[in-house]
Amino acid sequence: MSGERVAVRRDAAGTLVSEAALKDGVLAGSAAGYHPNGQTAHTAQFKAGKLDGEMVQYDPAGQVTARMSFRDGVLAGPMTVYAEGQKLAEIPYSQGVIEGEMKTYDAAGRLQSIIPHQAGKRHGVMTAFHPGGAKLREAPYKAGRLEGDVIDYWESGAIRQRASWRAGLLDGPLTSYHESGEINEEAFFEQGKPVAQPQTAAPAPRSAPKKSWIDKTFGG
Repeated sequence: MSGERVAVRRDAAGTLVSEAALKDGVLAGSAAGYHPNGQTAHTAQFKAGKLDGEMVQYDPAGQVTARMSFRDGVLAGPMTVYAEGQKLAEIPYSQGVIEGEMKTYDAAGRLQSIIPHQAGKRHGVMTAFHPGGAKLREAPYKAGRLEGDVIDYWESGAIRQRASWRAGLLDGPLTSYHESGEINEEAFFEQGKPVAQPQTAAPAPRSAPKKSWIDKTFGG
């Protein structure tokens, strides 16, 4: 039909950059972009000028890096993220925001965390796991902020640390434990600030506990 054509774009050297189906000058149908080496960078579907259907992204070697779905121009349905062919994350979308359980995986494909979302924000109890599958952390969120007791675990299942949070700030006691169950360190916080010196099993005084790698990785 006379209103349908394929728009092709090339760089100054003549290398193909993208091509897309148009209908009456509006994106409609398949579209693709390309890496400088000629490998496909992404494929997508359009309807009346808006993304509608599956989009797939690729690295320069041709491996999939992300797969997602759109409806009327916004993300709708699961997004899966990959690195070197390995799944790293599954992210559920509804009307353009994350809604439901987001799951992350480590480089070996093992489940790393389950993070519930509501209206695009963390909401509910996030659970993180040790590489062997044992629970690493439980962290309650409310509308994107930590709210309640965050508990970290040794791989044996013993509690490693328990900390109270309110409105995204440490607020209340923070206690860390040796794997044997003995208290290692205690501190108390009000609105994110330490208000008492920690008590330690060691003879020398210590400052308030610093953020652990668990906090840096999963929040807190």
